[in-house]
Amino acid sequence: MDFLVAVEAADVLHEALVAAGMTCLHRSEEAANYSATKRLAPVDVLYARRERARQMLRRARPRLLRGAHLRVPVVDAEALIGLKLQALVNAPSRRWQDQADIDALFAINRTSLKIDVIRDYYRLFGLESDLDRLIGEARRR
Repeated sequence: MDFLVAVEAADVLHEALVAAGMTCLHRSEEAANYSATKRLAPVDVLYARRERARQMLRRARPRLLRGAHLRVPVVDAEALIGLKLQALVNAPSRRWQDQADIDALFAINRTSLKIDVIRDYYRLFGLESDLDRLIGEARRR
């Protein structure tokens, strides 16, 4: 499971995950990773400290968590694309998977995506030509 949380909640979340029996494998100012247990899946946490990430959290909308009768905030497709793009840049060895995820998100949501938001993410990483390729492919479909 991947979570994006406000940096101010980092300590509370850490304490809750450890109390639930998870082991912290890595923790920095930017992110944390926790091991799986018999009841819980592994957890990766990104801390929203920069304005773009905080905007992602503000745009998140509550969604029903299957089987739990619980609503959790879920980021929009634009945010998912932005986070996948960051992962693609940060871990080039996983590029094929992150790019496939971006392509799928773009294809599934092509009529509702806010391209200006996505373009800002691509511009941040100097990859606007990749976005133009995606837009061109979507138009041909």
